[in-house]
Amino acid sequence: QVVLVHDMIQERFTQFYNDPMDAVAREQKRRSIQSAAVIVCNSETTRREVENYYGKLEQPQHVIYPAHSQSFRRLSDPFSMANLIDEQFLLFIGNRVHYKNFALLLQAYAGWEKHQQVRLLVVGKPWQPEERRQLEELGIAERVQQIENVDDDVLCQFYNRAAALVYPSLAEGFGIPLLEAMACGCPLVASRIPSTLEVVGDLAFYFEPSNVAELRAALDAALSHGKDPARLAAAEQRAAQFSWERSAGEMLAVYREAQALQRRVMLP
Repeated sequence: QVVLVHDMIQERFTQFYNDPMDAVAREQKRRSIQSAAVIVCNSETTRREVENYYGKLEQPQHVIYPAHSQSFRRLSDPFSMANLIDEQFLLFIGNRVHYKNFALLLQAYAGWEKHQQVRLLVVGKPWQPEERRQLEELGIAERVQQIENVDDDVLCQFYNRAAALVYPSLAEGFGIPLLEAMACGCPLVASRIPSTLEVVGDLAFYFEPSNVAELRAALDAALSHGKDPARLAAAEQRAAQFSWERSAGEMLAVYREAQALQRRVMLP
């Protein structure tokens, strides 16, 4: 079998994934990886973490990068659905569970001197009760807007209009939203973690993932310099280097490799 590993989040953050079924999932994952004929990882970061947790593996290992939909691109007039927000805004997209570090973003945003001029738009599931409490306690409930059920066309408009995508994760396997944002000309404010450095290089405004003051400084830098034409062009070119067509071709080659291995095993 060929096993594709997306990340080692559950292994790294056992304090968050401490249900008995989480332990079962980790064991199933370990068995799958260790018994695979070929292992594929979605980044060099993930490949190194697999090795960190399971030791040196004898099977062939490959890194095959994901890509992003061609729906995400720079628009000449991104102002239909995006006109619902009539002021400058930061963008946060997707899951907000523990390792996504969303609580730190709220803390940083609440103390950021520009939060009265720059709204925070959160695209994802409805607020959880504890998130509502944090918004109220920080006094930013009126400045943070949550929206769900957004399709790619609308999301593309948000990327095109946003002052920056904020990506504060403690860890990731890859980070497809980073590619989407770069393809749309959206500046990046991101935690300095291995996977993001691998995907984005020096094209994000970085902060240490536990440092509120650094996040605020990164937000300031993005507002001042994020829309620099040369920087946006370099980011767009970097996003274009990732292709689903190439990923599919590399994955097909992996299956052919596994098939060849199987034939050799079956030879008398």
